Amino acid sequence: MDVSLAGYGATDNVEYDISDSGYFRGMVGFTAKRDNFSYNIGYTYRKGSDTQGHRVMAGLTWNF
Repeated sequence: MDVSLAGYGATDNVEYDISDSGYFRGMVGFTAKRDNFSYNIGYTYRKGSDTQGHRVMAGLTWNF
């Protein structure tokens, strides 16, 4: 999905993956762009039969 804000171009995404009955991975992310910069944040949740994990990501990209 694309979102327009004054002076920004922004996108978001939602993904998931189920490999078998014992594993799940879900991801949510958001990216905004302005001029030569893009900013992104995201979250991933992973659940297996014997593991569980959380990940939070953030980034800044400068294109020149």
